[in-house]
Amino acid sequence: RLCHHGQQAPQCRRAREPAAGGRPVHVRRVGARGAGACDFGRAGRLEAHGWVLELLPASGGAIGALRHEGRDVLRPAPADMRDPLETGCFPLIPYANRIAHGRFEFGGQEHRVPLNFGDHRHSLHGLGWQAAWTMAETGADHVILVHTHDGGAGWPWVYRAEQRFVLAADEMRVVLSLINAG
Repeated sequence: RLCHHGQQAPQCRRAREPAAGGRPVHVRRVGARGAGACDFGRAGRLEAHGWVLELLPASGGAIGALRHEGRDVLRPAPADMRDPLETGCFPLIPYANRIAHGRFEFGGQEHRVPLNFGDHRHSLHGLGWQAAWTMAETGADHVILVHTHDGGAGWPWVYRAEQRFVLAADEMRVVLSLINAG
């Protein structure tokens, strides 16, 4: 039996049999500190159909690298990456672009959001790219990351965001969804 990160881990509660055809499920933690360590951790790797996808759930749910048949498809993040802006792709949740001066009006009420981009005078790209995401599901060819917000600081409404990454023979698909959970 294999753990969700591809290691032999009979004690892992998420261990499962290899995928169809006897091939192991290649979802594993990058830089794991021990064979028994069983969480997706800071970085994870999914390999299927000639694709290699490295995810950084603790760093804004960003894509650290995407390769097909050994060639970079997205710019890989540097090994010492400290900011999701250094990655090839990160989610813009719950809004894209900017909110001027970090404030907007909705339903007759003014809302303020954090100025989250250094000394920039606007709020940029939402909250998701600066939040930790959690692993909701892994499989032989897919991974689902989730980020939830309780409606507190930074955004007035409760939401659940999900990134579904799927590796197929001829494509890598990302489905980004946002659900109003309030």
